[in-house]
Amino acid sequence: MNIFTSDVQRIDRIRFDQFAQQLNSVFERLARCIALLTCRLTIVPASETGARRCARLRASLPRGSSVRRRALDVINAATAIEHSLTVATRNLNHSERIPGVKLCQGKESR
Repeated sequence: MNIFTSDVQRIDRIRFDQFAQQLNSVFERLARCIALLTCRLTIVPASETGARRCARLRASLPRGSSVRRRALDVINAATAIEHSLTVATRNLNHSERIPGVKLCQGKESR
């Protein structure tokens, strides 16, 4: 019985070690991807002009509009317009009704 138990424990330890190595490899690849992504990002500061544009954009949207209720989409759009940037999004429906915003989804641009 003791021999069997120690064999099972050894096998479990080997499996755990293999799993830990695989997990470590995944984390290393993820860390490299994050490093590549972050070195290419530019932080765009918020500004009073952008806040005013945001307020005008939000006021121009119809009352009850789902976009009007999503303040972050309007803030992102106003900031992008202010800095002549394109908003990259997976869901164009969130921002396509905001006037003046350039949108990009995948390989297609609007």
